[in-house]
Amino acid sequence: QDCPRRRSVVLRFSLQGLKVYGADGETLLMAHALRRILYSTWRRADRQFAFVARNPRSPPSTLFCHLFVGPPGEVQVLHLLLCRSFQLGYLLAHPEEQA
Repeated sequence: QDCPRRRSVVLRFSLQGLKVYGADGETLLMAHALRRILYSTWRRADRQFAFVARNPRSPPSTLFCHLFVGPPGEVQVLHLLLCRSFQLGYLLAHPEEQA
């Protein structure tokens, strides 16, 4: 909402979620817990990575799509990093399911 349409950002993935920082890598712009992220995708042709999340202060039916444009080789990696965060978070919560 208050963010310019195009701005350089730094994405940081963890087992807790995804954080978006300003280009300086210090100014936190957004933070999304993994439990609030519902969907992630990428499009090589358009160099896009996107995810859909709920805002904790919004009704459950209100969803927000966050779209990022990056170098062609990086957008798939961003999507896969988020997928890996989900996988590792699940394995930590369910250690009995590890091989």
